[in-house]
Amino acid sequence: MDYLKELAIRILQEVPNGLSKVKFAKIIYFTHKYLVIKHIKAVHDLAFIRMPLGPVPVGFMDLEGDGISIALQPSALSFDKQTYSWGGQSSYSDKEQEYINKVVQSLNAIPTNELVEASHLEPSWLSHANGVEYYIDTQDLSQPLPKTKSILQDEKLAEQHLQAKLVEGMLDDIVDESTLLEYPKTKSN
Repeated sequence: MDYLKELAIRILQEVPNGLSKVKFAKIIYFTHKYLVIKHIKAVHDLAFIRMPLGPVPVGFMDLEGDGISIALQPSALSFDKQTYSWGGQSSYSDKEQEYINKVVQSLNAIPTNELVEASHLEPSWLSHANGVEYYIDTQDLSQPLPKTKSILQDEKLAEQHLQAKLVEGMLDDIVDESTLLEYPKTKSN
């Protein structure tokens, strides 16, 4: 089994009610970072793609199957929310799982929009353009893991904030692309 699928199962077995797509991608990112900090995994074990809502693991879109299911749920967004869940038996109970359980419990208590904001502070995410693949680096590892800022939050407002962040990231890409069409970069000789 590849590392991403194993990590996804390890995370989902700790969250029996499942995780939304965006939150799941952020929890995978921060859990991998935590495992690297703890010297359990290596930086190059998992690559990420820079997306408007933060880093997404390479291969994330292929996680469904082998016990991982995706259900659609209505939301305040302009699209249905996808929830990932583990339908298999709990299969991990080793020391690595203890580390994962600890960090996942902490991360899952943080609202999704706060996880997105925290991922936007990661140096590797800041230094790449949308769609570019990268690995976390030593600067990322020096950043603390996110901690919750809010006590209670309106779920609809939080979802609308996420949608606004997504649109903002997409608009930045559109402006960059149209600017390049109008003012192409010139090669200096």
